[in-house]
Amino acid sequence: MDPEQAVAYKTVNLFFLLIAIFVFLSIGSRRKQKENIIPTFSNFFVVSLLLITILLITFFPVGNATDKFRYERMFNEPFLLITMSDLGWAAYTYLIKIIFNNSTIYFLITAFVYVIGYYIFSVKMIPKKYLFVFLLACFGTFGFLSYGVNTLRAGFGLSLLLIAIANSKKKSVFLILAVLSVLFHKSTFIPIVAYIVTYYLKDTKIYLTVWFFALIIAITDISLISDFLQKYLGNFDNRVTTYLDPQEEVEYNTGFRLGFVLYSLVPIIIGYYYIKKMMIKDSTYIRFFNMYIMTNSVWLLIMRIIYSDRIAYLSWFLIPIIFLLPLFRQRVFVNQRLYISFILLGLIFFNFIMML
Repeated sequence: MDPEQAVAYKTVNLFFLLIAIFVFLSIGSRRKQKENIIPTFSNFFVVSLLLITILLITFFPVGNATDKFRYERMFNEPFLLITMSDLGWAAYTYLIKIIFNNSTIYFLITAFVYVIGYYIFSVKMIPKKYLFVFLLACFGTFGFLSYGVNTLRAGFGLSLLLIAIANSKKKSVFLILAVLSVLFHKSTFIPIVAYIVTYYLKDTKIYLTVWFFALIIAITDISLISDFLQKYLGNFDNRVTTYLDPQEEVEYNTGFRLGFVLYSLVPIIIGYYYIKKMMIKDSTYIRFFNMYIMTNSVWLLIMRIIYSDRIAYLSWFLIPIIFLLPLFRQRVFVNQRLYISFILLGLIFFNFIMML
């Protein structure tokens, strides 16, 4: 990692951790409240969090030979866009170049869309009085900052997907936004398909079974899967060929990633506990849970390729939803506010540790 960006990652993650500690103490100190009532934070806190996050992402150091450096170069030398396979991103970059011709504005608009996508989704799914806590969990979770700073196209595409899901009752709006999401980054095709499939196939046991078999394939390293992806997905997007090439000279951990598997497994355990033990019947939550399992199963099949964590994040971005959505929509535990405070702090503290 670029040294300048490494310092910035630690600083920003520390910022989110300090806010999480403040929220944790705020929730825990209100002993006189009913145990299932979560302290609320005003619109001022929500707007401040949104603005600060947008600015932090916008002015995050470009660094040397980083993804953000390459995006800046592509903006300043638009002839490079000709080689880009994501037509939506190429058109977007060229349009901003024509109108503003300023890379800072380019990154500002990109960060705004990325962050606002989470806000629009949250407004639709979470009671307004709990927006601050939920958004803080999303912004402080492992991978969010990276997808806003370096993996820009995928982050932008996922944000459009969240807006599409928030408007899924309007089929035409959902379709347009879903298509745009794929045009900005083809990888979003995976969670889009998962979201559509979970509308028709609702049995969680089926998804869990698929995940289990995908894990076995990942452990045994059946090369047939990688060969299939090399042959077909390589033609779908040239970057996939690069990721699957064992000769790629990149200093990057590959192979079976036990830590990532355990990280992916925890939300499955939590979600299953909510649904089976706590008898959560929320169809929206069950759908997100099934979507997470299905998308994560795809990652298990291609875990050994370079940059597989970027594919894993197509499921990981749902982790705050898996952990917290039921707790904001209904009473699950007697001392629910304490559960929420510990989950919030745990998610953000884990991210802070991972980026040290």
